[in-house]
Amino acid sequence: MTTLSDSASIQKKITRSIHTMYVTSFMGDMCTGLFGFAVSLYTSIMADRMGIAGSEREFWIGMVASGYGMIYFISPFLLGRASDKIGRRNSVLIAMAGFITINIFVICFATHPLHLMIALACVGFCFGFVFPVLEAFMSEISEPFGQKFHARKLSVFMISWSIGLTLGPFIGGIFELFSPVVAFGYLIIHAILFATIMITLLPSTARLKQHIDFIKDHEKSNGDQHIDEFFSGMSKKKFRFFQIALFLLPVIYAFTSQIYVAIFPAYGEKFVAPGVLFNGLDSAVIAGFLIFSMGIGRTITFWHAGRLGSKGKTLGILIMPIGMATSSLVIFLVPIADIILPSIIIFGLCSGYCYAIGFILLMELTRKGKGMKAGIYEAANGAGALASTLIATFVGQLNPAFPYLLAAVFAASTGIVILGLYRWQQGQGKK
Repeated sequence: MTTLSDSASIQKKITRSIHTMYVTSFMGDMCTGLFGFAVSLYTSIMADRMGIAGSEREFWIGMVASGYGMIYFISPFLLGRASDKIGRRNSVLIAMAGFITINIFVICFATHPLHLMIALACVGFCFGFVFPVLEAFMSEISEPFGQKFHARKLSVFMISWSIGLTLGPFIGGIFELFSPVVAFGYLIIHAILFATIMITLLPSTARLKQHIDFIKDHEKSNGDQHIDEFFSGMSKKKFRFFQIALFLLPVIYAFTSQIYVAIFPAYGEKFVAPGVLFNGLDSAVIAGFLIFSMGIGRTITFWHAGRLGSKGKTLGILIMPIGMATSSLVIFLVPIADIILPSIIIFGLCSGYCYAIGFILLMELTRKGKGMKAGIYEAANGAGALASTLIATFVGQLNPAFPYLLAAVFAASTGIVILGLYRWQQGQGKK
């Protein structure tokens, strides 16, 4: 028989686990945000050292950027599913060991952009064992407390990783003032700290499952309902629309965001004029600050997305791709930091809604095998990232600004498809 003291103890452990997930979420995206930014700038520096210029330089910048998506479009699905079997904590520890090895490789052995592409691909593989695992973990911990609690905790979880992804490029721009490899040395220490937190603050998978089962039984005995209120009573055709939208949202997010995260640093360093506000600043610092500003916008919407009702979520799905397209078009047309700053913040706001609404709805819809479902969502991200960077590799050779036109066209066309599907299902519902 469970006593009141036992119940309080379990509640306390669940709360500590939730707070730990916020920290690990932040640290996980700090890894990829800083690594991706540092690799982009290091590619530019390496190309200059080797005398690679013109279209060949843009080719290698795009190819290196595509390395992450080459693996990440499949690794989250495979490893997210595997994490359901081998345990969440073990999965992340394996990933951190791999990430440490990759940073050592870059510092000690990377001498050609091809080596950086391989390194980024290996990071894509390792983090297939991180992001879907942390996402599933967070959803499993918070799900038993009800739909509103679940959505808001997922929102804070996304805020945590967004802050990490936001600070990574900003810190990368500062590290670049000292040496191109300082960031990779720091990331080794960062990964060791990440692994230490996982080991010391999170219970084993089996123990955590016992805690979650207790909470579920306790909540059920109090008459609490399941968390899928958004989908309750929904028609089959409308449900099918949301199924398609839940796949397209991460693709739109990743296709466009990857251009900014992986290609913009090198582009911003060479081709963006500082304007009045940024006059006299180092170009790498300007590029880092602009990506940082995009992350601020994304973080704000991650907070708000967890508080949206059904109508707000639906509206976000319909209009945010168009906002992303518009801001990308402005960046393509006017490569001046003063103009890019508000545009990139708007892009961050819209892309944040795109990602967060899709992820929250998917986790609310999923009861079992959350690691695999989170892996599918992350794999859709990887597919978008791969497609955008591969295409940008070639269009960037024609004009270094063309990747941002590509982002605008893709977001607009996919947004039109979503709007068309929504209108179609509404028309079908009236028949």
